Amino acid sequence: MHAFTDRFQRRPIHTCTKFLVHQGILPAQYLAQLSRSQVSRYRNLDFDRYFGNDLFRFSDQVMTITRQAAQNDFDRKMMQAYLRLALTFRSIFVHARHFHHTLHMHREKVVEAVQRVGDTISVDDCARLLGVATSTLRNWITQVRVRCSDSLINLCRKVHPNQLLGSEVEVMKELLSDNRLRFWPSVSVYYHALRTQSVSMAKSTWYKYAAMLNIRRLKPKRSHKYGQGIRASKPNQYWHADVTYFKSGDGLKHYIYTVVDNFSRFPLCVHLSTQLSGAIRSMTFRMALQKAMEYHPNLQTINLVVDGGPENINTNVEVFIKEVVHIPIHRIRALKDVAFSNSMAEAFNKTLKCYYLNHQAHPDTQQLDLNLKLNVEDFAMARPHSAIKGLTPLEAYTCTGPDLTLFHAHKLAARQRRVDMNSKYGCGKCSFSE
Repeated sequence: MHAFTDRFQRRPIHTCTKFLVHQGILPAQYLAQLSRSQVSRYRNLDFDRYFGNDLFRFSDQVMTITRQAAQNDFDRKMMQAYLRLALTFRSIFVHARHFHHTLHMHREKVVEAVQRVGDTISVDDCARLLGVATSTLRNWITQVRVRCSDSLINLCRKVHPNQLLGSEVEVMKELLSDNRLRFWPSVSVYYHALRTQSVSMAKSTWYKYAAMLNIRRLKPKRSHKYGQGIRASKPNQYWHADVTYFKSGDGLKHYIYTVVDNFSRFPLCVHLSTQLSGAIRSMTFRMALQKAMEYHPNLQTINLVVDGGPENINTNVEVFIKEVVHIPIHRIRALKDVAFSNSMAEAFNKTLKCYYLNHQAHPDTQQLDLNLKLNVEDFAMARPHSAIKGLTPLEAYTCTGPDLTLFHAHKLAARQRRVDMNSKYGCGKCSFSE
């Protein structure tokens, strides 16, 4: 009698326990700890008289599945495993738009969930639930399990021999940290590396490793694109002229007059002044024409794209256009005479200010003028541009420069050397290195 009292001594019973008994889905190990009278009483309770009972109503199908799971340990484990996977996926995709990209970004969390339910749900079944190939999921598992501290991407060099060599990563670090290249975007540094054969790889690989190196570089805020503007097929087909302003350290406002070739992005004229006038504008057109004739003495015609500002539409500019009789100059007002904008000149102005001038000290006009000349020289003659396939603007304007087809050959040779060296690598930390 004493043992029976110890086993079924009076104790507070949770309302949910009573409800589970009433529904017949209380797990057996809990049911065994209740007396027969308690079980009978709970089964006959009228839960409809309790406020909020409607929150606990389930469909007959759900109740049937739950009863079966309560009576079978394997079924219960199976349900728990699938629910664990479902909760993992829900946490991953709650704010996601791109399914497979998001899945790849959170592959460590996915692998953790798959491994936890591995005794119940096979890898093949998990892959089908995820909507990815089994080989992809197994590859993720290998990546997470097999980490190599000697690899920037934490992957075994023998298992993944296509990854960059340690020496290549070091070269990337040096280039991305080089103070002489601090005003260049990452893609220009990439093409500089290809041209000098410091390292050779795909552009996507460069971006991937540059992001992992986490070296801060200048990255101006991107503006919304409204489609591609006019694109020339040869130098001097279209010129773009614009004026932007910039203040020196003493607060004086300066105007930067620019004339840029569309095909090559080559700045034919960049002039600094404290005044905005048609006379100075026409003078910069003459300077641009003089420079163009140095490189292209057989220049035949020019389409000059400008905006509708008074510095472009005035008597001085009209006189200049009429005086140049040997080369027809067709002035085109952007968004008025034609549908396209003057974005080429605006992009050059933005590059000058956001990549160069905004990060330099200009205490007065003299220093600003000096910095501007050095920046234009760097932009036009030293910095490779992605839009013209790794050439500098001067090379594109004069149709000179390295043979771009060699870049591909260098990449193939570098990749083969990478595979050969990584395949022989052994860190001694895992079975793959033996």
